[in-house]
Amino acid sequence: MTAPRALLIGYNGANNTGAEALLQRDLADLRAVLGPGALLTVPTLDQAKLRRYLRETPELRIAPIPTLFPAALRRLVEDPSPPEHVLLVTDERRRFKLGSRGQQFFDALLQRGSQRFQHLKLSLEAYSELDALVGLLRQARVGDFEIADGSGFRAVSEREVADSYHRLGRFRSHALLHDLVTEDVVSLVPPAPEPPLDPHQVREVICGVLAWKTSAGALELAQKLSEDFGVPRDAALLRQVIDVADRLHEEGLIRSTPQENDRALSWLGEAR
Repeated sequence: MTAPRALLIGYNGANNTGAEALLQRDLADLRAVLGPGALLTVPTLDQAKLRRYLRETPELRIAPIPTLFPAALRRLVEDPSPPEHVLLVTDERRRFKLGSRGQQFFDALLQRGSQRFQHLKLSLEAYSELDALVGLLRQARVGDFEIADGSGFRAVSEREVADSYHRLGRFRSHALLHDLVTEDVVSLVPPAPEPPLDPHQVREVICGVLAWKTSAGALELAQKLSEDFGVPRDAALLRQVIDVADRLHEEGLIRSTPQENDRALSWLGEAR
């Protein structure tokens, strides 16, 4: 008799305590129902993080998955009736990395021009603002949002909250929601600023500092570059430091770990 198989897809390998607890419970429940010989496969965004609390066995397989599936990009590229505007949203704090096939599809989308395709990297602040907007709407939906009036307190409806958001321009001002409630596509994502320094200069400073200090932050390195080359320590410089650091990470020279609006960088030595 063939052993039963199960595939557990979820938010695995992201250091999310709730998701980790749910996965452990799901595994125990499946073992209880399917038996100890069932073959279980757990896809993960990060194998090292998942292996902190999950041990691979002949009956339990850990399989890596990309954070962005090439098949999804392929469907967008090969859609016979594509939408007028495609918006790809990713987390600014996580490196946007594709394989060769995924990069081909992504490049094909870029060739459509900014009027038809845009890649929006949401910041932590944008995520927090979106969470706050949705949270208040949910509170109003179930009657948990009240305000004081002349006779005491009254519940505010979800429609009242949404109308207030519209009046105050909260939807229009959000980086993601703006394009969903207006027809103004051009101003949704401002053009990226020009890198203030030669990438080779940034690379040399990052490698030079990490070679003797072993670890540093992107903000710290941006400050050093600002002082050494007399350029402003602004968002454009920090963005360039992070981009160069991520390339060095891919080459195996350093480790670049996202930390909200910064990167924790550590020296690995010669390229692997």
